Amino acid sequence: MLIAIVIIAIIAGGYLTYQMAVPKQTKTIVIDTWGGNTGDAFKALADKFTQKTGIKVDFVIQGATVAEFEKIQAGTVKVDLWTTIPALATSLAQAGLVASVDSSQVPALSKVPAKLNVLYQGKTIGVAYETLVDGVTVRADLLPNVTINSWQDLWNPAFKGKIGLVAPNRYMAASIVQTALANGGNEMNVSPAFQALKKLAPDIKTIGGTYSQEATAISGGEAPIYETVTATGYGLLQKGINVKFFMPKDAPIFTVTDYLVVLKGSNQNEAMQFLDFFLQPDSQAYYTQAAGTIPVNVDTKVADSFQKYIGISLADLYTRVYLPNATYIQSNLNTWTDTWNNQIQPLIST
Repeated sequence: MLIAIVIIAIIAGGYLTYQMAVPKQTKTIVIDTWGGNTGDAFKALADKFTQKTGIKVDFVIQGATVAEFEKIQAGTVKVDLWTTIPALATSLAQAGLVASVDSSQVPALSKVPAKLNVLYQGKTIGVAYETLVDGVTVRADLLPNVTINSWQDLWNPAFKGKIGLVAPNRYMAASIVQTALANGGNEMNVSPAFQALKKLAPDIKTIGGTYSQEATAISGGEAPIYETVTATGYGLLQKGINVKFFMPKDAPIFTVTDYLVVLKGSNQNEAMQFLDFFLQPDSQAYYTQAAGTIPVNVDTKVADSFQKYIGISLADLYTRVYLPNATYIQSNLNTWTDTWNNQIQPLIST
């Protein structure tokens, strides 16, 4: 904006007028997200966004998601966009802190399968930006003849002492819900899962409580058949470790989805601009390649290596995808973890 500052001086009987250019004020939005390679990918895209729009982006790196929710709700952390899980997105909406999103504000939203997003009172309040499919990673060099076509394949006696599962409190209780789905149950009925897991437990070599534990057990050959999300195995593949990833062909694809919510406030329009930028195919391709996750924009062209790794098109994946009731899982997770610790963990031969 040019603000004309008129300085009137009597010089030689006339007037002099000066115009001074005053720089346009730059808006800054704050994104609250996780650290690690995903945080680095966020920051790299934020730099591209700033170059394109002039809107600056600052970051807050969150720790425990529930603790971060409490800070945002209390107002001790001020952010414009937050990466979170469905239950907490809904809780923020119930508190009146979240702006609803539609394709008039975020045009790229029209390319995201609607069933991936979080609704509250019929409006989208949590926008999916990446998914992680739960499946089985196999060390192809150590077990070249092993193919996992069904979740039930893990109960093959030949795999005794070679199996790893993720801990029950990780990835929305994926190990429990996957097993429930394979045995006639679901997240609302996990009894079949615990019955089946009791039979599998003596064959389990290790339980992964963190990404690094899972990656170490696979790369070191301790557990060459490991339940993981896509990002774990793909990260190993990029490091030169020969792994293959299998999704069960006889069941829905269990998917863990991460979400962005826009907080109400003076910067919500700029936050919507970033969200639209982040959902564009080029941005999705860059981010998910760096994070080892799966794009939500179905027009995204994924890298050939990743396409080969997941072995399924985005359109087919999102047709088969199973999205569990995340709020129900969150409310029952402590009970399930206690059941696991009392009934399953003691049976595992480690």
